Amino acid sequence: MTPACALLQEVIEKVPFTLPNIPVVQNVAAQVFDDEVSIQQALVHQINSPVQWVRSIQLMQDMGVTEVVECSPKPILSRLVSQIAPRIRVHQIV
Repeated sequence: MTPACALLQEVIEKVPFTLPNIPVVQNVAAQVFDDEVSIQQALVHQINSPVQWVRSIQLMQDMGVTEVVECSPKPILSRLVSQIAPRIRVHQIV
């Protein structure tokens, strides 16, 4: 485990997590994780692992997601979503 992973793991263990109200697609595995422990582990794993961005977006489209929001000064991820899943409407918050 890298120092950054170890530090995040330490912080995450102190933060109370509850079951999400909506499905959480973890881009490390391109899967829906629906329990607190799996979500916490995926967040730590994401620091130094490649993400499965295309598969994650395809999964969301298959799940019926119709809109996504990107919070970023530049629409980089929004463009990627539009290319991968043109039926998903993308909103950007700068």
